[in-house]
Amino acid sequence: MSELVQLTKENGIAIITINNPPVNALSPGVPEGIYQLIELIDRDSEVKAAVVIGAGSTFIA
Repeated sequence: MSELVQLTKENGIAIITINNPPVNALSPGVPEGIYQLIELIDRDSEVKAAVVIGAGSTFIA
């Protein structure tokens, strides 16, 4: 899993955080990391919802 994309889970909600400063750009590795985490979440029966957020003040540039 990429350090640019991180996964946390709370109460059945998966939170995918894009952490690619300064603007969380979709540079190489980010889309692949998101895809890997979505596949992982899809196989987790405890996860009922997923949210994608950007670290810092920018979502994705």
